[in-house]
Amino acid sequence: MSRRADLAFLLTILGALGGGCAASAPPLPPDTTATNRTGSVTIEDFEPADRALACADIERERETIKASTMAANARVAGHRSTNQVAGYFGAFFPPILLATEGDYDEKDELVRLQSRRDTLSKLAVLKNCPMVR
Repeated sequence: MSRRADLAFLLTILGALGGGCAASAPPLPPDTTATNRTGSVTIEDFEPADRALACADIERERETIKASTMAANARVAGHRSTNQVAGYFGAFFPPILLATEGDYDEKDELVRLQSRRDTLSKLAVLKNCPMVR
């Protein structure tokens, strides 16, 4: 093989390995809101502490989740440029890939926040809370 072919092969392998580092999407919760849903939500589906929440409490927590989500997304976005540069140069010098930030804590937090947001949304619908955006 020529040097050019060797380099192309190496870049292909490194690209494939780098793609394996991406996190997969979390599993979707059961669909309980569609017209063809397989089940319905009842108050028993919620933890006792959630059952006791009033509509105003639900909305306050949703606002807190919104702010936390925006902050976590901003932290991930803050590392994006550095990760892109490190990924580019890492194709030529693999140890540079160690400089990338995985943002695993932020991504785990985003999954947790989305799950909580889904729970609060279902509870709000069940309790006939006014929809606030």
